Amino acid sequence: MEAAIEKTNTEFRVKILGSFTFRDKKEMFLITKQIEAASAQKAVVFDLSGCDFIDSAALGMLILAGKAARTRKASFAITGAVGVVRELLMITKLV
Repeated sequence: MEAAIEKTNTEFRVKILGSFTFRDKKEMFLITKQIEAASAQKAVVFDLSGCDFIDSAALGMLILAGKAARTRKASFAITGAVGVVRELLMITKLV
């Protein structure tokens, strides 16, 4: 997985590229810490348009990122998912 973070005055956006799996837990831990600290941005968005695979561990990491956003009263959204990634997100009701 590659993750690109973009911050604006109102949004904290994370673009995920490639396969998103258990192996990415350290990077996602650091991203979640940044979400917790980003008090200026009122929206957290994960763009999965470049993600071609996601496993159950990554689904859990997205849930934790969402909790981190909501803890600081920010909205949380997952966008751009297609194919099997979208299907898994729909089954788990994350989109």
